Amino acid sequence: MDLCRERCAHRSSRPREEIDPKVNRAAFIGGTFAAKLRCGVNRSRFVVAPDTDLSARAFPAIDQLAAELAAAPAGTPLVVVFPPVYYAALPTAPQRIAALRECKARLARLAARTPGGGSLDYLVDTPLTRDQASFQDLDHIRAPVARQIEQAIAGMLKGASAASR
Repeated sequence: MDLCRERCAHRSSRPREEIDPKVNRAAFIGGTFAAKLRCGVNRSRFVVAPDTDLSARAFPAIDQLAAELAAAPAGTPLVVVFPPVYYAALPTAPQRIAALRECKARLARLAARTPGGGSLDYLVDTPLTRDQASFQDLDHIRAPVARQIEQAIAGMLKGASAASR
């Protein structure tokens, strides 16, 4: 159970009530926080057309990142982090899952080419992403989870600096 915070259009937040999604369905509607639906923020995520050929899918932002990384000083590590979202917000359509998997793989390969670089993938269905207490809303993690991710990034970068000595 978690203390639900309702966020309104004018961006103020106020405590509502303690909720249990099994008992109080008003707080969750179709796996989405009701407060988010009331504010009209429910948006589609990671849209891929059903007939898209994923083997030929272009990721121009990844190509641009690769060009920027090539221009960076030698030895610059790249750590790619896929932050967690509440499990109900993860893609469920096979085309979306495949496109996200390909995007993650390309970014992970790019990061692995840098000395001490790598990727941290929290954008998966795990006990962390199913724990309502880990999230402010569908997309925003709470401070303790952010600190765990911060420590993982620091650990990866410390490993990179130790290897370069």
